[in-house]
Amino acid sequence: MTRAILLIVVIALVISIAGGAVGNVFGLGFLGAPMAHIQLPAEPVIPNPLVETDTAFIRDITITNTMVASWAAIILLVVISVIVSRKVSTVPGRLQGTIEMVFEFFLGIGESIAGEHARRFFPLVMTIFLFIIVNNWIGILPGFGTIGWVESPKKVLHHAEEKAERAGEHVDVAHVDLQVFEGTGGLVMLPPGSVDNHISVEEYERGEGFDKKSQTPGLLIPYLRSANTDINTPLALALIAMVTIHWWCLSTLGIFGHIGK
Repeated sequence: MTRAILLIVVIALVISIAGGAVGNVFGLGFLGAPMAHIQLPAEPVIPNPLVETDTAFIRDITITNTMVASWAAIILLVVISVIVSRKVSTVPGRLQGTIEMVFEFFLGIGESIAGEHARRFFPLVMTIFLFIIVNNWIGILPGFGTIGWVESPKKVLHHAEEKAERAGEHVDVAHVDLQVFEGTGGLVMLPPGSVDNHISVEEYERGEGFDKKSQTPGLLIPYLRSANTDINTPLALALIAMVTIHWWCLSTLGIFGHIGK
């Protein structure tokens, strides 16, 4: 039985390596598929913005995929906290014991650095740590970066033109890539082995490189993307940490004492 399980694991490992990115280098990669469109700003989970605005500091207001992932991480942490707090007992179970072990470990590190003052900043440090690590973990779950809506070639070209205009450049439609999805209508997919299923906007405009009856060109905009890949997440955490730290310093040392430091 053990040998059979080991054999299955080895076969699955070989197939996954040969069919994935490593195998693609050697002409295999039969399980691979094109990556979802990822850019520095987070992508919206709905095609149209909730509020359209174009001011100096705020552009269109929308719900992004990293916002959804952040909410998912927060909800998960809150649910676990509620479950553990309701079942706290003198003899801890597995979940309570695991969480107590993690908290005591980090509290011990804090006390070794700041002594009795560690309990003052420990909640903030632990909250930031848990938020970051949970976002990292859920970011590797199936569905993150692989399920979403397809942006049309027209919008892809429009965004490329806007980007080029801001940079003072001209768009070359031969270098604006599109993914080719199997199917038409509301449900399309990138099947295994479709790593090379992409065309340029120039080919799309000429009607080349895809079957109009059974394929849909565009770009996959994922519904879910790890919040830590959004530059706004570390920026927000840094602002929260700095504001809190300065508040603690002011309340402890006073205005002139803090400035003098």
